[in-house]
Amino acid sequence: MLVSKNRCKSCKEYPGHRFCLRKDKHICWKCCNQMRSDLKCPDECEYRLRKKHGEVSYLQFESKVDSKTEYAELFKYVADYWMQHEVTELDSQLPILMSQTEDGRIELEKYFSKYQFPLLISDYLKQRLKVKVPCDQKDEAIHYEQFAIAYMNHLLSGDWDKVLAMYEPAIHAKENGLTSKFIEHFKGQSTFRKMNNYDLLSAGMSARTKEAFVTFEINKNRDFTVILMPYEDSWIVTRQIFGSISLVTSENEGIRFIATAIAQKELDKAYRYLINYIQVYYFSSDLYYYQGLYYTMKGDNKHAREAYQTSITLDPSLIESQYNLAYIAQSENSLEEAKTLYLKILKDYPDYINALNNLGTIYLFEKNYQEAESCFNKCLSVNPDFEYAKNNLEKLQELKN
Repeated sequence: MLVSKNRCKSCKEYPGHRFCLRKDKHICWKCCNQMRSDLKCPDECEYRLRKKHGEVSYLQFESKVDSKTEYAELFKYVADYWMQHEVTELDSQLPILMSQTEDGRIELEKYFSKYQFPLLISDYLKQRLKVKVPCDQKDEAIHYEQFAIAYMNHLLSGDWDKVLAMYEPAIHAKENGLTSKFIEHFKGQSTFRKMNNYDLLSAGMSARTKEAFVTFEINKNRDFTVILMPYEDSWIVTRQIFGSISLVTSENEGIRFIATAIAQKELDKAYRYLINYIQVYYFSSDLYYYQGLYYTMKGDNKHAREAYQTSITLDPSLIESQYNLAYIAQSENSLEEAKTLYLKILKDYPDYINALNNLGTIYLFEKNYQEAESCFNKCLSVNPDFEYAKNNLEKLQELKN
């Protein structure tokens, strides 16, 4: 088992992301749950357990948690502690012993009738005490954590059909016939190939944007965060990164660094940035576009092609990658491939002037003067000052004459 410097100092198994004032060391949320269920944590601790304002029952508590999963497990510890201790409101009886007699169960049900518990709490009390417990939710919608956990389970089992159906970019890839390439990209990540376990670390949701996140640790050595949005009656994964939620906003910064280095022809620096950022943003189509630019400037068309194709797989609408891939094909004299790619671009973006002009030059080379002239004239209808199209039209007239 990997035990890194940020592991829980108590169990040594899970990440120790919070400082415990009782232990005087960093512990994981699981160990925190075990400790705070006795209500003895100091007031200074932000994760301390406390009774709800105005409530007498120990079961009506409040506490900071980093996920619904953490809260569910915390309640089980609280409930277990409550069941095995004398309860003043029940004449100082032990609920676990009361549940063993019919009279005791009747008394427990009378006690519980004063409350409305969430479904996960109600079910646990029913299971442990064999009594009816009121529930304030009946048909609870799927929670984003449940959806994210199901997604991880499909990743773990290699059920790619279900994985891709839950990931929005993969749905777009399927619509463009790129499913097999998308799966190849997943399998190209060693973390997924070697994945044999995961743990949920934290989760949260923005009330303003309705965007949610869930962070996991894969194989106890690498954080993995999925970003989700509401979709129909459920959720859908829109982004995923290798790292914590704090890294989500850093992608644009990384792209800016890389773009600047490439523009200044500092290719060694650009390469270092690319290697580092792709490890985190493995599913970023923009990063693979810039990787393609890097290889293009290095004169390595083979790897440039691969990078642009990966970029297109991850985002079929990324026009810049489509254009650069077509341009490489044209420069290598693979004219049929280039024509197919340019025509695909123009089907979705009929005014993409560079694609129009380059397609026209291919037609010109093939002596298909009518189609060439049409392309160049369309360029000038989009931009009357486009010099390349003007020059090509002049060349066309010379050839025709």
